[in-house]
Amino acid sequence: HGRRTYDKYHRDGGARIDVFKNWGEPMRKALPRFGSVQATGGTPLSDGIQYAMQELSGRLERHRVIIVLTDGCPNRPAVVRRQIRLAKESGVTIVGVGISAGCYQVRGQFPENHVAVERISDLPRNMLAVLDAIMFPSRAKRIKLDGKLQGARLRA
Repeated sequence: HGRRTYDKYHRDGGARIDVFKNWGEPMRKALPRFGSVQATGGTPLSDGIQYAMQELSGRLERHRVIIVLTDGCPNRPAVVRRQIRLAKESGVTIVGVGISAGCYQVRGQFPENHVAVERISDLPRNMLAVLDAIMFPSRAKRIKLDGKLQGARLRA
């Protein structure tokens, strides 16, 4: 039908996943590995998200968050949208983070949870605001009530 075979799948070749830090490893030990990251073209975002979801599936922590640093233009946007939905249904939050030129494209790809900053100096404040809303949802909007109960008392 004129459609290429690999269009049915979210990727058409192998994927290399670089793990910079293991779960129990101190950040100070892993930090030097992050400086060697280089963009090589293309954004196989769905593969990275898939790996993160698989790793988090066995974790028992109350809050499970995947932070995705991206230009917001994944190779397979429909697959990423599906992964975001599946993660949410499983209690995992995916936050898209865009930095510098093109950073605002993360808003479209990650509409519920994203950070878009033109200057790296703005990242900590904005990232903490998003994480604060995820970790402490009690700060959400107050519930609109039709009325209040009067005279309710706690019985000992």
